[in-house]
Amino acid sequence: PPSPPSPPPAPPSCDGAVFSIVQRFKSRAGYAAEVYVPQWHLHHTITLDFGVPTEVYAIWSAELAGVTPTTATFRLGAYGTKFRLHAQGQPPDGCCIPCGDRRCSRPPPPPPRIRSPETSSRGTGVWG
Repeated sequence: PPSPPSPPPAPPSCDGAVFSIVQRFKSRAGYAAEVYVPQWHLHHTITLDFGVPTEVYAIWSAELAGVTPTTATFRLGAYGTKFRLHAQGQPPDGCCIPCGDRRCSRPPPPPPRIRSPETSSRGTGVWG
């Protein structure tokens, strides 16, 4: 007899995940946040796009798998439906969690400011 069909793959862990700030720190620019993950799967990853420069410095129930100046990717641990983090930086107005085809649309960063000799406060406008 033919073998039964394989079960469908588990939904991605990012599906339905929700980011929330649970505490703002007064002593330094930073905050504590919690990420609710209803589709928790061991070793799956979830990326948070903070939209602003952010440094994650403490994590519970997950581990940091990668960072950029405005994102952090976490690998889920063995148990849970939530992981917590502490981050330094301005709390984001909206933290996006990309998932499957859903991407985070952020405006491009402003171009770097280039100082020309005419705008330099210490030069005469003449190279030499």
